[in-house]
Amino acid sequence: MSLVLIYNTKHFKIMKKHSLLEGDAPPALSRLCVECVCGNLPVLCRVCGEDGSLRFCWCPVLPQELSDLLINTMAQQGVLDDRTVGVFRSTECLRLKRVCIRSCRLSAHSFSQALCSHRLQELNMSHLQGDITVSDVLQGILSNQHCRQSLQRLALTGLDLLSSSSDGRLRFSSLRALRTLGLAWTRLDDAMLEDICSLPLLDSLDISGTAVTDLTPLLNLQSHLRSLTAHGLHHLDMSTTSLLSILSKLDQLRHLDISNDRLDTDSECPVRNDLNAHMIHIMLYNAL
Repeated sequence: MSLVLIYNTKHFKIMKKHSLLEGDAPPALSRLCVECVCGNLPVLCRVCGEDGSLRFCWCPVLPQELSDLLINTMAQQGVLDDRTVGVFRSTECLRLKRVCIRSCRLSAHSFSQALCSHRLQELNMSHLQGDITVSDVLQGILSNQHCRQSLQRLALTGLDLLSSSSDGRLRFSSLRALRTLGLAWTRLDDAMLEDICSLPLLDSLDISGTAVTDLTPLLNLQSHLRSLTAHGLHHLDMSTTSLLSILSKLDQLRHLDISNDRLDTDSECPVRNDLNAHMIHIMLYNAL
């Protein structure tokens, strides 16, 4: 079974065939329309400004869910870049809340101009290509009060921390609404972790593969941290007893992953029993 979408204008004609297995539901019409738009951005847009960024020649006011679907589909199809992301500068017509643009190629300037004027609630920029850094992302978010106050989930896995123009300080603590933060495989250090652990609502944290040496700041989150992923902390400078003692004091913790870390088996057992008393999902393995 197949579904064929035919879209005609005086500029172009598209016939897109979707193969369906027996019993499968056809793709939603909204997704088909968004895919059509993604495939015809050069026709539907005009160039604006010296940076060559694009704007839609005409655009209705889209529901927020469709705006999210548009940018996420552009990212998935590999057409989101410094030029095409310019369409989201039109916040009157396109309003974003949940954005996932991982592995796209985007500059700090384009990100700031196109996305930071939105009231974002979720932002995933993990493994972004180009020269953009964690400090660039933070600077862009903090430049807009609405974005700063609304952001709840942020994933920046695999990005460089600092740009050449940054002052060396990352102010995660200014994102007071943040609940989920992913900074795995960055050069996050102890001072930055301490800043992060002052967030009043943070309940999920991923610091795997970072340069952190001491997890003591996590005690500042003991009343609300529910998920901690911290495997591959090869710079950690704590005894197994100290490490597990801190983890056992995180009363609300329900998910813990410190797999692939070197633990002393003999000293692990008593504290692990304390952890198991309140934890639903625990991954606590030795890498010998």
